[in-house]
Amino acid sequence: MTIFVTDLSALGELRSVLVDVYGDHRPASSLVEVQKLFHPDLKNEIEATLTLI
Repeated sequence: MTIFVTDLSALGELRSVLVDVYGDHRPASSLVEVQKLFHPDLKNEIEATLTLI
């Protein structure tokens, strides 16, 4: 999972959401700060790849 954020000061809120969704089983992820996303209203974008075995 790759998470793109426009403001690292909101990292605590993001982590709280991830804990609520995934609990103690959060997937491997990368966090990237970007200047902006494709729409000015967006603050976060999550890109995920899922493999079913």
